[in-house]
Amino acid sequence: MGGGPRTGGIVLDDRAEWSVWWERNKLDFLRPRRPWIDMPVTANDDGLPGRTATSQEGARRAELAAAIGALLRDGDYNVRSSALIGLGRLDGAAHLAAFREGLRDVHPQVRDAAVLALGASGRGEAIPDLLRLAWAAPGDGGDDSPSGVPARTRAMALAALGVARVRGAGDRASDLARAWLRDASLPRRRESGAAAGVALTLSRDVGSIGDLLAAARDREQPSPVRARALTALGAIGDASAREVVEGALEDRDLEVRRAAAVAIGSIARRGEEEAVSRLRSFLSEEKDHAARGFALIALGRLGALEALVDQIERGPDVGRPWAVLGLAIATADAPDEGTRRVLRTAFARERSAERRGACAIALGMTRDPQAGNLLAEAFRTERDPRMRGLLAQALALSRSEPAREALLGAVRKAESAYVRAFASFGLAFFCDPRDVEPLLGAVRENRISSLMGLYSLALAFHGGEEAYPALLALLRDPGTPAIARAAAIDGAVLLLEEDPMPVLHRVARESNYLADPEVVDELLKFLL
Repeated sequence: MGGGPRTGGIVLDDRAEWSVWWERNKLDFLRPRRPWIDMPVTANDDGLPGRTATSQEGARRAELAAAIGALLRDGDYNVRSSALIGLGRLDGAAHLAAFREGLRDVHPQVRDAAVLALGASGRGEAIPDLLRLAWAAPGDGGDDSPSGVPARTRAMALAALGVARVRGAGDRASDLARAWLRDASLPRRRESGAAAGVALTLSRDVGSIGDLLAAARDREQPSPVRARALTALGAIGDASAREVVEGALEDRDLEVRRAAAVAIGSIARRGEEEAVSRLRSFLSEEKDHAARGFALIALGRLGALEALVDQIERGPDVGRPWAVLGLAIATADAPDEGTRRVLRTAFARERSAERRGACAIALGMTRDPQAGNLLAEAFRTERDPRMRGLLAQALALSRSEPAREALLGAVRKAESAYVRAFASFGLAFFCDPRDVEPLLGAVRENRISSLMGLYSLALAFHGGEEAYPALLALLRDPGTPAIARAAAIDGAVLLLEEDPMPVLHRVARESNYLADPEVVDELLKFLL
């Protein structure tokens, strides 16, 4: 996701680089293949197997909720944060009082978690709490409301309305976020307006299109608000937004142009020549590196193979990482040998480590059978930890047996905490029962807060039967380091979800993250 102690993403100096885009969007391509997602439960005539599975799942959820509830007053703020978010997902209706109490915690991260837990509960009873926190009095010129609610808390509450909508709270949650954008008497605030856009990105409500179009066109709105409005329009994907989005490609505000370049890839139809031509013209005119990169990804979503191969072979070096990723996206559903050959050649010829990493990711996305050994050998011989982290993800994408062996070796060897974390994350996607114990060993030994989210996702995405009791024991054991206990809570909760994909991935993906205010980055640090 976006990077930080809750999600395990990497933090990079230059947010305009392709690798930051990859961190925000990788879960579109690195998806778990857990047995109960890929193969639906079948039942005999009396439906007994289906009822047994449901009964066992319900018992586990109750058992886990009780174990997590005991940690709400833990001495470590990471554990308390994970406990609140976990209970919001597992059994929010029964713990609304605990979430309200969490709003008074001494640590700001825990207070943020309590706000998001109210949204994650998906309960209509939580909406008044979020409304009280989110709504500022008209005419307030400062960044904090007269009620004393900090701007960060108000923005988190607005975003939580979108979480509530996704989790089943009904239309009222998105109605409130939409009203915030619509009410001209409210002061236009950079963080709260962007958070309202986040809520509508999550809800994907077609009823929001009119308000989002108005916000995107309004040049008096701050850049983050206009950019998030365009992102929400892209998430909805309705053709009625096409004219405004294309017009935004020529806006004088750079962040708006960047957001428009992202959104057009979702709103235009795949293979549509008019949209491809418009983006190629944009590339010839736009000077900003990130805006051009977003346009190349959009060309990939539109299936513009010829334009992308041309950029790889004849375009500027700085754009090549984006072009190879765009080409892999363009053929993701049906990779062909021609595309794989172009990417293998680019990987072999590339001398820049940064651009070589992008080529590796692109090769993994195409699952090129000829690239499995190539990527595994590169992973074993590479010395730069950051490059090895990217290669570990490329191996996970490739799903080849040489890739699994290379990743397992790195998890066991543990010569670098950073590499071990990314190797564990990559290994999880193979869902091999033999890998549970090495993964748990890595979790127990991790002491680095910024890597804990990777381990949480690894255990949840692996989804093996052996993972749940091990995670439960880990979070219950007071001798387990706090960071590992928080990771165990996150992983155990996601493990019991039918779809373990974090809800907040919808906020991270296909957005101009460069325009987001700090509160959105803080939001994406939660594994929700």
